[in-house]
Amino acid sequence: MATTGVNSSQHLAVELLKKATGGNFVHVPYRGSAPAVTDVLGGQIPMASVDLTSAHEHIKAGNLVGLGVTSATRSKMAPDIPSISEAGVPGFGGSASFIGLLAPAATPPDRIKEISRAVGAALAKPEVQAKVALLSVEPAYENETRFGEILHAESDKWKALLATLPQPK
Repeated sequence: MATTGVNSSQHLAVELLKKATGGNFVHVPYRGSAPAVTDVLGGQIPMASVDLTSAHEHIKAGNLVGLGVTSATRSKMAPDIPSISEAGVPGFGGSASFIGLLAPAATPPDRIKEISRAVGAALAKPEVQAKVALLSVEPAYENETRFGEILHAESDKWKALLATLPQPK
């Protein structure tokens, strides 16, 4: 199973899938999604766990098959691809990727709120949502408090998983 590299979100999603199914996927780390997708298209490797941005055009063209998305529900950007839970691994979900903005710890809270509100306002604009959608990414916004909660929960989940994996030397 090709992934975008050791301990990437795509690699860790495969590790969660292995734990959930007892599957025996051999991890083949690549230097990003593009080379992994290229090798699946070329038949050098049978499967890859990559971001939708890199695979979506190939899926739409019929050159790749989307077996499942790792989020708890289907992606609005690719509604024809089932979630892994829907595809036969009940309860699998919650390993969706996200992009967030971070600031130095010493940034004043009022400045953080100001930046957060500006990001939320920008993401609410239809023209910004359309640009984000071109990347096969669902535009979403969480305020600074909720995003902090998400980061803590995700960090705890991934730390627990990483503790069970052999680490590269």
